[in-house]
Amino acid sequence: MTASSIKHDFVIHNEDAREPIYLEPRSGVHRNTLIWLHGFAQNGESQLKYFDENQHPVIDEFTRVVLLTAPKIDCLYKGRQKPRNSWVSSLNPAETYGYTVEYVNNYIEEEVKFFQDDYSKILIGGFSQGGVMSAALALGNTDFRLGGVIVCSAFYHSNCPVLRNDVPLVIYHAEDDEVVPAFEACKTYRDFLVKNKVPFEFISVEMAGHEISFGGRDLINQWYREVTTTGSSTGYKVAKL
Repeated sequence: MTASSIKHDFVIHNEDAREPIYLEPRSGVHRNTLIWLHGFAQNGESQLKYFDENQHPVIDEFTRVVLLTAPKIDCLYKGRQKPRNSWVSSLNPAETYGYTVEYVNNYIEEEVKFFQDDYSKILIGGFSQGGVMSAALALGNTDFRLGGVIVCSAFYHSNCPVLRNDVPLVIYHAEDDEVVPAFEACKTYRDFLVKNKVPFEFISVEMAGHEISFGGRDLINQWYREVTTTGSSTGYKVAKL
């Protein structure tokens, strides 16, 4: 199923310009797939820096990465309605969220074919709004269990149900994040993850803003290698919320 075949009543301004970017495993051996979602008003190409082997990539050399681009839809931006690349819009949240779920799940279904329907080989992650959506997609899904989820510089949205607590989860946040303040993000994790007994590793770094620092990437990489090898993690730099 293509993006254009998903039914929707809202306008998508970039329907024909949303081809995903595929990054093949650096080793030539394909053991896992990571589907990655960008932040608000960004695109898949903007996330390439997090997977550059010369810039502390967040994943190992055995992972195929699928960088998706959100639909360009009408959003409220700085008090004005403008089309922006976004996984969800406050103008019609239910429909745009449902569209994103179906859109991302299509790629999950395509990738899992490489692994004979073993969903534990598929991980999802994202930055900022993409992190919000990744957590919601992984923890709000009861059809299959993904191998893990990476949430960076984000928060847990109150409208997203927590329906499972068995997906390995790592959360990264910089203490000086000026877009999503760390104390506000941590409150949502306490309210929705801790209360629902969802285990997760929390990586906190200093002297970084709304970005994934090199140090943060290295810690995520360590978590990623352990999860894709053993199916669980023991924690590296765990901060108290």
